[in-house]
Amino acid sequence: FGNARVPMKFTPNPSLGVWVRNQRIKYKKFRNGNTSCGITEEQIRLLNSIGFEWSLKSNGPWEVRYQELESYVQEFGNARVPIMFAPNPSLGYWVSNQRIKYNIFRSGNSTCRITENRIRFLNSIGFEWSINGSDLVIV
Repeated sequence: FGNARVPMKFTPNPSLGVWVRNQRIKYKKFRNGNTSCGITEEQIRLLNSIGFEWSLKSNGPWEVRYQELESYVQEFGNARVPIMFAPNPSLGYWVSNQRIKYNIFRSGNSTCRITENRIRFLNSIGFEWSINGSDLVIV
């Protein structure tokens, strides 16, 4: 399948779908402050390390911009979208913002709304974390 986006009604393995749904429920409770909900920080870390999707909501703002970036890469051969990209100004701003969030994430602040999974997605299309190339990081 190539991803960790297991739906609740996963026909090939129904018990896996139920288990994944339960992990998502526990994670939501954990994030809301209930640390006795049956999931630990270590379990969350392990699930994150395999790209576990905590929500199946698709086509959110991040996913839309990512798809736009994929199209840009196909057309121009790189992910160096200018911040003032006239055909799609939002994409230029978004790309710049991903670099900022990544640097915050790298400094140890995991609340910056970029995840290891999103970093992997961006790396897979050749995203450059520094456009000057001096501290280019591929995670």
